[in-house]
Amino acid sequence: MSSEIKYGELIVEAGPTVKFRVLDEQGNEHQQCKSSFTLPEGIYSVDWESITGSGGTLIRVGAGDRPAEVLLFEDGAKMPGHLKTVGTQAAHIVRNATWRDIVSSGDAKQSFIAVVLSPAEPDIQVSPSLFDLVDVRGKQSLPFVDAAPPSSSIDPSAARFYRVPSGAFLLNFRAVTGETLQQTIPALPRRLTLVFLKVTRSDVLIAEDEKFVRKENQTGVDPTRTVIISAGGTEEEARIRERVRLMGILLKDLSTDGTSITDRFADVLDEPKTDPLLKLVAATVVVQRIGAGRSPSVDEKWKDSETEKSRQREIWLNRALGWLAASPQRNCLSDVISTRWELDRLLEGSSLTRSRRKIDMPPMLACAWRWAVAHSVKDTESIARTPVNIAAARATNDFAPWLAWKASAAKAGPLAPATTDETRLENLVVTVSQMVDELVGMSSERFGSKNLAALSPEVRAIALKMIAPPGKHDAQSPGYSGAANLATEMTVPGRALWLWLDRARKEIDDVLVRLKSDQSPKAKSNDAAAAAPGLARPITAPDDPHQGRFGGQPSKNGFTAAASFHRTNKPDWTRIIVSIEGMASDGDEVHFHLHDSFRPQVLRKAFRKGRAQVEVMAWGGFTVGIWLPKQAVELELDLATIPDAPEGIRLR
Repeated sequence: MSSEIKYGELIVEAGPTVKFRVLDEQGNEHQQCKSSFTLPEGIYSVDWESITGSGGTLIRVGAGDRPAEVLLFEDGAKMPGHLKTVGTQAAHIVRNATWRDIVSSGDAKQSFIAVVLSPAEPDIQVSPSLFDLVDVRGKQSLPFVDAAPPSSSIDPSAARFYRVPSGAFLLNFRAVTGETLQQTIPALPRRLTLVFLKVTRSDVLIAEDEKFVRKENQTGVDPTRTVIISAGGTEEEARIRERVRLMGILLKDLSTDGTSITDRFADVLDEPKTDPLLKLVAATVVVQRIGAGRSPSVDEKWKDSETEKSRQREIWLNRALGWLAASPQRNCLSDVISTRWELDRLLEGSSLTRSRRKIDMPPMLACAWRWAVAHSVKDTESIARTPVNIAAARATNDFAPWLAWKASAAKAGPLAPATTDETRLENLVVTVSQMVDELVGMSSERFGSKNLAALSPEVRAIALKMIAPPGKHDAQSPGYSGAANLATEMTVPGRALWLWLDRARKEIDDVLVRLKSDQSPKAKSNDAAAAAPGLARPITAPDDPHQGRFGGQPSKNGFTAAASFHRTNKPDWTRIIVSIEGMASDGDEVHFHLHDSFRPQVLRKAFRKGRAQVEVMAWGGFTVGIWLPKQAVELELDLATIPDAPEGIRLR
């Protein structure tokens, strides 16, 4: 009499991009019913294959109440260590019943954002003071509640949950350098955007007088390690963990100009349930690869025939267009708009995307900002002259794949708008380039260092870019014009590029005239800055560099500094008159040292009837350092602390 066969249950949890099969000891494959198998007792092999590799796992299945489990979304798919932590945190937040109910019950215009800090090393202390989520005007901190579910691995003091209208917001965070950087965070309708920030520790060099001083063990957010995903209100933990892993893969692709998109991965991206942010980042990978002349697919290499290659390009670009169309806010997210502009260029206008003409704030991704500034050469109105766009154009940092910029770079008012078009801008690029070649050719030093030293630092930087070999992003977009390539290298929009080039043309022309008349060009120096003792003192507030460096007092030795504020026809900008009064002779100089976002940073004025003043346009408050060379008097005026300062000056 044969013995009774006993059965047990095997559960295999796998991410959407992990294929697997279950084999018994004889090599027979067992058909699956979703992720659950009812099998005779014994040893089984679970063979798997994912984007990042393949392998097998042996598991014993026995009769009883407890099933055997194999988890392939994490172990089998080889999730990197730091992403395992993020995946666990994301799963804990999404699993929490409170947030699931809130997200599921929200109306169509309601969105949610959770920001989580975690240390790169166990002994690093994290604090929510390292970040702040603000509205698009940058002055209103958003209300929040704790984001950490009970009994989770997340420190409740380092996580915040925001209920916001759908749209885009600004995340301010303190970097290791001590500066406050800013980044765009999207909020999708009835979805939760999860933002995971990594706090690291490093030694940094801080400018002090004419040297750099090392500051040890500085802590702050490392933006290159940020991970952002979105989730609905009722998603499975396994799917959230896998989403984190896939986002990590795509972000690495953007940073390295690589691709990990297999046919199976692309099929997952085609699914309606796939995270719209994951689709967005995947679309940018495809566009970046094709813009560089390379295939976006691991499984499909470019054909030798130009006709077949063109067909492949069109298929992939239209597939990427479909992923962008999945975004519920495709007509207002800057990343989507900028990527569609680049898609139009690569498809030579045949996609009929009817993409929006203007972006009001910078995108999340660095590649999308490059595409936006390249497009702005052709359409100078495509990047709105908003304070946040101005800040990104002035002080963008390379934190690939993310775009981050110095938040305080918007404090100086905008320059007068340039009236130009693509043809005039291209001609100006050629003119300045020829002038740079002439200037360098008239010098006996390598790269014309002596003659270039006669230029201001900003114009010198433009000249060096023109004589340098093509940069990384030039190679990525060989179809760009000369002006578009220069705009992407400088990360400035077309109108700002015109202003910089026009200034460069005038400066270089002046140096060339002096050289041709046998006058040796003098190196540019800021003698006003050199004379101010305050500039020899260390910067203690990177976002407000003159704070505490000019004595800290607005009055001294009979001289008093003051400021008045006046509205303009633009609500974000304030006209400020900074003045100084005291017993000085007519013609005595006073040097006003402004925030480092102003050009020029130092304004010289002469006393007249015991008074001198300057007038500036500003978006936020800052400290003005004042130096009277003849009287050897230093004054300091913090605009944000003046009682009648408007809200924008006090809070930004």
